Amino acid sequence: MVPVSSALFILLCSLPVGVLVGAISGLLGIGGGLVLVPVFYLLLPLAGVQPDYLMTMSLASSLAAVIITSLSSCLAHARLGNVPWQNIPLLLSGLASGALMAGYLAALIPAWFLELAFALFAGAMSIRMWLDQRQAKSEQSKPYRKFHVLVATTIIGGVSALLGIAGGTLLVPYLSSHGMIMKRAIGASACCGIIVAAAGTLGYISSGLQVSHLPEFSIGYVYLPAVLGIAITALFSAPLGAKLASRWPTRRLKKIVAIMLLLVAVKLLLF
Repeated sequence: MVPVSSALFILLCSLPVGVLVGAISGLLGIGGGLVLVPVFYLLLPLAGVQPDYLMTMSLASSLAAVIITSLSSCLAHARLGNVPWQNIPLLLSGLASGALMAGYLAALIPAWFLELAFALFAGAMSIRMWLDQRQAKSEQSKPYRKFHVLVATTIIGGVSALLGIAGGTLLVPYLSSHGMIMKRAIGASACCGIIVAAAGTLGYISSGLQVSHLPEFSIGYVYLPAVLGIAITALFSAPLGAKLASRWPTRRLKKIVAIMLLLVAVKLLLF
């Protein structure tokens, strides 16, 4: 009965977190991994997850939950007309390539270096977005160079996969800085996040299937009760966030993203 009671407790604790993560996903186009990973890191020991597998299971469960939050956010933004479908194939090709290469680079790049580089980039983008409060009139205000976009999204996909996030934290400011209207950048990020998170989740599931001593109710490194708790409430809160993203002015959205990026940078540098 202990695994069952622990699983139920973790599921119940995940429900309010899902409300927050779903709203953030819809509002800012990020999957919520930067919130979910530390939450799962605190909760999963209650299920008996051993320290050697704790971070891996936190990352895997976070990516699995991000599939749901991104899907709900993407559908909501699609209904609101916020998804630039003509740009999605190019963005996905780069993100997917980067995510695949990350699997080969993970053993070569120290984790501290990745965290430092991500923190510095997030801080720089935060300052840029806070200072640049111009209202984009059209997503075509700057021409898209396919090679430039492919290189940039490949880097974003690789870094995101190595850090266990879906990429919206980097993709939204990148698209916005290149002239895409904020609500469309958010919609594009939400849709792309589904594929990145799904690819990462499958990798964690397959690599964890042969590992013993993982807790009950796990599939590979993914702990299902935590994912289910997030999914139940995020499905309802993500559309609300998407509606706010459509109604709020670009300046306000840019400031919110800038603050979020700054908090992420501070967290990575200090903790």
